[in-house]
Amino acid sequence: MSKTKFKIALMIETSGSYGRGVLRGIARYSHLHGPWSFHVLAGHTSQSLPDIHSWKADGIIGRMNTPQILKAVAESGLPAIGLDIPFDQTGHVGGESRISEIHPDPDATADLAVNHLIERGFKQFAFVGEGERVWSMRRKLAFSKRIAEEGLPCYIYPVPKAKGGKPSWDKEASFMETWLKELPKPIALMASNDERGREVLDAAMVAGIAVPDDLAIIGVDNDDILCELCDPPLSSVDFNTIKAGYEAAELMEKLISGKIKKPRTILSEPLTVVTRRSTDVYAMEDRKVAQAIGFIRDNAAEPIRVPDVLKAVPISRRALELRFKQVMKHSINDEILLAHLQRAKELLQSTTLPVEEIAYLAGFSSNSYMGDVFKKRLGTTPARYRKSVQR
Repeated sequence: MSKTKFKIALMIETSGSYGRGVLRGIARYSHLHGPWSFHVLAGHTSQSLPDIHSWKADGIIGRMNTPQILKAVAESGLPAIGLDIPFDQTGHVGGESRISEIHPDPDATADLAVNHLIERGFKQFAFVGEGERVWSMRRKLAFSKRIAEEGLPCYIYPVPKAKGGKPSWDKEASFMETWLKELPKPIALMASNDERGREVLDAAMVAGIAVPDDLAIIGVDNDDILCELCDPPLSSVDFNTIKAGYEAAELMEKLISGKIKKPRTILSEPLTVVTRRSTDVYAMEDRKVAQAIGFIRDNAAEPIRVPDVLKAVPISRRALELRFKQVMKHSINDEILLAHLQRAKELLQSTTLPVEEIAYLAGFSSNSYMGDVFKKRLGTTPARYRKSVQR
């Protein structure tokens, strides 16, 4: 039996898909480069920290959701990596960052969300966050900046003040309902995470707002169980959490060995938007274009061509091409290729199917043609793309 290489304390929840994915990535790194021994703390309280010393831990990876935990971890002297630390470290650990961090890239996250919503024809946007939490503020700033670059309006939800931070939901719900009613419609909204998205959906339902027709909502983290429990099911930005966990473990080994001496921040890249009913709408004044896009995306797995679209949307090819150029800024064929490409990306990310089979399932006429589209649109091959999103 191999001797344990390192003893790592983990403060990571197992109730959500993000935490479970990170843990899988850490386990994968341990299997390849360990073995490591893990001590999973029963909670996120500072009272658990003394156990780390008696257990003789070599490092800590986990959620540090209170200033007390953050301070105690920093003062332990152990190499530590925080997941999405919700505070400005300089305000809690002696004036400088002393803990490494791994968190989703806010700009890339906002880009995916905005592109997804703009593709659906929305021209008005809103953001609902979690008050002063750093990760929420990062996403708010990135989202509002990207919308400003598009020259479009963005309405920011004013989180009510309460003792201890964000008010309880039963006290906040009526405030959010009123705010949502006052927004211009139709409008697309990004929530700071899936739990916040669920609250927005609940408030919209009580307020009598039609989702997604008048209010499209997208969350972040793609907690599949939580998203499916929403009514309607919540679209969400998905992350390669296994890769994030793997990179956190890789960084931990370098911190323990002394190869890296100063804290590092790793930005975790988002993968894609998982589309569910909450954004499954095309908010376009041109109903012919909306109808055509709906047909194309519903049939992304089929080898459809422009004549197939024209059969579904009774209008001349010239007229529809002109409307596409005006509304979408590209041709009907471009829209078909984008739908096939998105389908292929999803299959490459989520399955181990051969690339040749994926080309068929994504509606491409051949594997070589799919390769040409990947090179032209993404600057890479399908195989390299799969390697970049899977660890």
